[in-house]
Amino acid sequence: MSTSTVRFLALTRREVSRFVKIKGQTIGAPLLETFLYISVFGAALGTRVGDLDGIDYVVYVIPGLILMAWAINAFTNNSSSILQQKFQRSIDDQLSSPASPVQLLMAFTLGGFLRGMTITVITFVVASLLVDLPVDHPLVLVVSLLLVGFFFSQIGVLVGIRAEQFDDVSFAQTFILQPLIFLGGIFYSASLLPEPYQPLNTSTILDGGSFLFAPGDDILGTSRPQGATDSFGAYELGVAPFLANATANGSNPFAQGPPVTVTFDSNPTGGTGPYTYLWEDCDALAPVVADNTNKSFSQLFAAEGDYCEQVTVTDSLGNTTVEIVQVFIT
Repeated sequence: MSTSTVRFLALTRREVSRFVKIKGQTIGAPLLETFLYISVFGAALGTRVGDLDGIDYVVYVIPGLILMAWAINAFTNNSSSILQQKFQRSIDDQLSSPASPVQLLMAFTLGGFLRGMTITVITFVVASLLVDLPVDHPLVLVVSLLLVGFFFSQIGVLVGIRAEQFDDVSFAQTFILQPLIFLGGIFYSASLLPEPYQPLNTSTILDGGSFLFAPGDDILGTSRPQGATDSFGAYELGVAPFLANATANGSNPFAQGPPVTVTFDSNPTGGTGPYTYLWEDCDALAPVVADNTNKSFSQLFAAEGDYCEQVTVTDSLGNTTVEIVQVFIT
């Protein structure tokens, strides 16, 4: 074994030993936090939410939580490790050692990477025992998680080097990392985001981390749009998602009356035409009308209130997408 390899392994061992010695804080606490998310958002709220994009809600959130666990822990481990060594002046010993800058960088990166991987693997195994969690293509899953872990480990090293106090690390995690993860659609479909965030998500690769568990057809080029019954809610790679793009009253959900007639319309994107439509009342207070199968239709509302219509669009390949449109009669 070369001296260069020995130096790298020694540096990596130090970083791994650091979080293993306080595993209750570095491993136990993140695991507890992740399973609390699963319990609260998945089990408790899932019974009320039901399905999201045709997927049971507790199953829908688990991929995003796994992704979030690896990203946050990889980032936190490296940023806090470097900052602590800067305060203790122990980093001077490593900087003056024969180790090259590349070896130092990769050793710090691998430390956070392994911590995130440990938490992610345990979370995935336990979650798989609790619910039926499908993995259509393990290779896509492994490659995606490795890239996420490596990227956020590197970001943690960068923030740790640039940070001058612990508030700097907290700022990056609270005001940059956390919002990006939550806005990525961990607990909901990113297609539900309002403007101006919607355009940012219609071309993104990840939808709540579900891409990691998506069928290989999304990667290999076969049409597998968002909302397909067997797509696990994944955006295709480089392909627009299948969206109903339903509107009420010309994108203005507020109507004065009553009585007032509101026109509902759907302009689907993605998928393969021609499309078929099914409009249904999703509010018990709404007037009872026969299901409408037209692209657009008008409905009379005779009383004030908040109403909603649900449209199910099916393309020629049998893929479906569902969207709910609300209308407010004042």
